[in-house]
Amino acid sequence: MTYTSSVNAIIRMRDYLDTLVEAKGNYEWRASDPHKFAYRLREAFKVAVKFKEQYPSYAGLKDKYSIRVTSGGVVATLKDTLDIQPAHHGKITIKEAVAAMEIVGAALQHKAPIMHFPNANMAEQEIGKLRRWCEISEYTLEVTNNDGIYLTRKPIQDQ
Repeated sequence: MTYTSSVNAIIRMRDYLDTLVEAKGNYEWRASDPHKFAYRLREAFKVAVKFKEQYPSYAGLKDKYSIRVTSGGVVATLKDTLDIQPAHHGKITIKEAVAAMEIVGAALQHKAPIMHFPNANMAEQEIGKLRRWCEISEYTLEVTNNDGIYLTRKPIQDQ
């Protein structure tokens, strides 16, 4: 499906757009059909850019927020404040990655020597998938009881 270019997309989502204009940080909505809601929100962002003269307060929302779907809801996350906290000596903390595939994606994107995922909470099957990926990807996996998961890049060994 392609986005509409009609102003009706903005009118339909006006209350939600107003909320984001006034918001000082991330915002979350519950929705019975979160994919449809997120689609309409992104669509309104696109149309607002097209009609930036008529809707100047909405035109910047596309650059300001990233929209993603969660179970039962939609989250608008500020783009300029990533939830990645650099620490000393190449260690980074990534709070948003909680599932195995999210952790793999973060590891591939950031390639830091040590990555901490404090909010990761997975079933043993998911941990097994992550462990297998770590074995072929030169990472070691440490699962803690109360501090999430750590991925540490294995040192390159001379052959």
